[in-house]
Amino acid sequence: MPEVFFSRYGIWTLISIAIGDGSVLTDVITGFGANMEGLKYSRLYETESDTKGFEYLQMAKIDPSGLRIFFAKLSEEHKDDATSVIPQFLSTHPSNENRIENIKTMEDKAPKTEYIILSDYILFRNLLIDKNSEC
Repeated sequence: MPEVFFSRYGIWTLISIAIGDGSVLTDVITGFGANMEGLKYSRLYETESDTKGFEYLQMAKIDPSGLRIFFAKLSEEHKDDATSVIPQFLSTHPSNENRIENIKTMEDKAPKTEYIILSDYILFRNLLIDKNSEC
């Protein structure tokens, strides 16, 4: 994200400061504010996606804790990446830690049920094919 910001605004901001033209700086600040608002909505859509995915897994009788496990693995794999230090308010996605916490909250609120145990991918694939053939 910082690279995008500087590539879009950095050069023009420096030129604006050097020649004393405040209009470019005003445009940059206004555009940055609009981008920040857009990021918030993008994070909301991602959170909604996690919620819907959790609900769909429950309806399919598949243990939705896999979502939490997925984000925990993703977080672990990318813990040393440069993107892991970007504050969430500058990101298009909620942090993996927030996603994990949200999913834990959904798990705590979810009714206790028995889930299908899918021991291998072929069983899972066949289950999906059977369900889709009814459509």
